[in-house]
Amino acid sequence: MKGIGSGRVINSRPQDHIFVNFVDHGAPGLVAFPSDELSATDLNAVIKKMYKAKRFAKMLFYVEACESGSMFENLLPKNINVFATTAANAEESSYACYYDDLRQTYLGDVYSVNWMEDTDEENLSKETIQTQFELVKGETNTSHVEEYGDLNLAKLVLGEFFGGSFADPIVLPKASKTDAVPSEQVYMKLLAIKVEKATSKEERHYWSEQIRSAGAKRSFLTKTLVKIANAVADNPARSNVEALLRTRRPIDEDSHECLAVANKFFSKTCFSLAKNEFALFNAPRLLANACMDGVSAKQLVQVMQEVCTHQPMTGIH
Repeated sequence: MKGIGSGRVINSRPQDHIFVNFVDHGAPGLVAFPSDELSATDLNAVIKKMYKAKRFAKMLFYVEACESGSMFENLLPKNINVFATTAANAEESSYACYYDDLRQTYLGDVYSVNWMEDTDEENLSKETIQTQFELVKGETNTSHVEEYGDLNLAKLVLGEFFGGSFADPIVLPKASKTDAVPSEQVYMKLLAIKVEKATSKEERHYWSEQIRSAGAKRSFLTKTLVKIANAVADNPARSNVEALLRTRRPIDEDSHECLAVANKFFSKTCFSLAKNEFALFNAPRLLANACMDGVSAKQLVQVMQEVCTHQPMTGIH
């Protein structure tokens, strides 16, 4: 990792409590950073390694990402002092909210807004993780907030992880989240808003052209995915190919390794998952379905080598 990022790492000790809040894009079996991805298998391997090396006493994860449940489901042990909650289960999108006219973007996501607003309002030396989880689960009506790992840790108070210095509670009027939109639809939704709010014919034409261009790029990427699906489908009938491309289901325990290999190869050879949101929202689902249908990682790699012969592309949203 030399030369990448700030260089800061968690230099923790056996008595430390670690809180990890991740907010970005996700897909079956991975979460994405601006220029790279982290697989569920790699994340859980590091957690287990840290536990074995006594690098923490207890660890808490709050993960906001689409299909974020796939980062822990059937992977995170229940006996290593790690508790995780996710904005969505393993097969659904999380949702953006709080559109701001001035900044022309969404300022939050439903899951994170709910836990942060609750944190502002409550006494963290008294409220437990479980209490906050149940509240956030109840108020997040756009996706299914989930919990994984050692559920006994949820009995601890939030202050054990959020810190020991507490400010006075902040209670503000609840803002509406009725503008919530699936994360995978945000880019096109923002372009549509720009067209709607355009103040001149030229501006309206410009943003309309951006929508057309995005659609053309998406179409090219989709054709690549269809070729991969056709090559690995047991039955090349349309229904079978569509099932590979569209079916959303949890990743079974035996398919995670296959998916990790396939996702990494696709991102390196076909389209960078970190730099092409539309690929991130679609390719891992296809690869996960193929792995769970018995297609091996070796077979998927061979198919992708044959199909993905185009020049590298980025910015397909």
